[in-house]
Amino acid sequence: MRELARQGELTHSTVSEVIAGNRAPTHDFCVAVARALGEPEADVLWRAGLLEDRPIKPDEPWMEEAIYELRQLTPQQREHALALIKLVKDGALVAYSARRKKK
Repeated sequence: MRELARQGELTHSTVSEVIAGNRAPTHDFCVAVARALGEPEADVLWRAGLLEDRPIKPDEPWMEEAIYELRQLTPQQREHALALIKLVKDGALVAYSARRKKK
């Protein structure tokens, strides 16, 4: 803990309190820890509960495939694909499918 505090330019007591769960990590604390550990800031912020969505890493296997497929589309097709992704994300497509199944 002392080394983490030193590398992150944090006080030992702050690091101890956060690790023990007696103090909530702040944004600045997480950024300092990320830099000290050589980890992406977004990963540390997400693990600390300060980011709602898990960060997407560009090296995740599905990401490369998705980018490849999107590059094969025309600009208009890409716009449609993006609109479809937004519908899926917002749950609208699932609701639409459920309504169609009931008919």
